[in-house]
Amino acid sequence: MHEDNTYPPMTSYDYNDYVPARRRTDLIHDYRNAVARALGFMFVHHLEVPHLWHYKRDAFSFLEDSGRSGVQFLDRDELWKLYELGIRFRAIYERNSYTKTIWEKIKARKEGSELSDAEKYLEDKLLKSICMMSIEAAAEGGDWLEYHYRDEIRRIKEEETVDEVVKKLPAHGGQDDMRAGPIMKLVQVSHFST
Repeated sequence: MHEDNTYPPMTSYDYNDYVPARRRTDLIHDYRNAVARALGFMFVHHLEVPHLWHYKRDAFSFLEDSGRSGVQFLDRDELWKLYELGIRFRAIYERNSYTKTIWEKIKARKEGSELSDAEKYLEDKLLKSICMMSIEAAAEGGDWLEYHYRDEIRRIKEEETVDEVVKKLPAHGGQDDMRAGPIMKLVQVSHFST
């Protein structure tokens, strides 16, 4: 933006007669709604950018003057950029969620003990702000936990695998269990009645 609140002109030779556009502060709310709608289409409804651009383009625009003119909030390149940013955010969010889950399990094991300064640093600084900056920064929280609580994390993972295996084991029943079903009761009733 220039000091007079206009966008800088394009530097391409194709735009010699380019007139800088003024920022429309009255449309900020509509712009945010268009971005939220685009993210919803991409990550909730799993629609791809080409589909959105060809069939849902009107969802990212605003009509003025009783429909005689309109403002297109997002073009195709901006939709691709939004998709890329959404994927990055999802990766950061999932990595931080996993780190927070592991940290909560470790804290539950240490129930009753006071947090050290390093643990307060993890909760107050790393997980709340630093880990949200990039994918690499999100890995910092997991690396910090791995460095300080390697044995605890290993035990937690072992217990989780044992619990999963126990849940997946089939129930071993004897012959009596097979003969207790409703069909076997009908067979027994018909057998004893004859």
